[in-house]
Amino acid sequence: MAESWQEIYERRESRDKELERRMLTLPGSQRNLKTLVKAGASEARILRLLAFAVSEKNFWQKPMRRKKREFESLANQLDTVAKHAQRVSVGPLSNGILWLAILGIGPWDDVKGSAKADPTWMLRLMRAYAKNCRGQSKSFRQVA
Repeated sequence: MAESWQEIYERRESRDKELERRMLTLPGSQRNLKTLVKAGASEARILRLLAFAVSEKNFWQKPMRRKKREFESLANQLDTVAKHAQRVSVGPLSNGILWLAILGIGPWDDVKGSAKADPTWMLRLMRAYAKNCRGQSKSFRQVA
């Protein structure tokens, strides 16, 4: 005989209540829950969402893995762009003002040394952001 929707609902509710009870027995969980409640969250809703996240892994694992891959891809792309920009921009003939002076269009007084036109500060920022993206990717890896 097939179960009624009421029986299925009751079985699921009892399973969720058991998960909530087990979560509250974990070390530090009461303290963390109190912190969230003080910030304005509903204790019952937090416990219900945590029970749902534990019981329905397919609900959150795919988006988490996708976000992890996106951060890894972004970090790799930033590194590639930074390497390419460094190769192209640090050469002595990559300075547009120098080319204007060579062609006789601009004055030689405007030509700066390579140290003043060096974009390495921007490349360092790009690499730092790539490192940050890798760190975020690792934090998603721990969860997913």
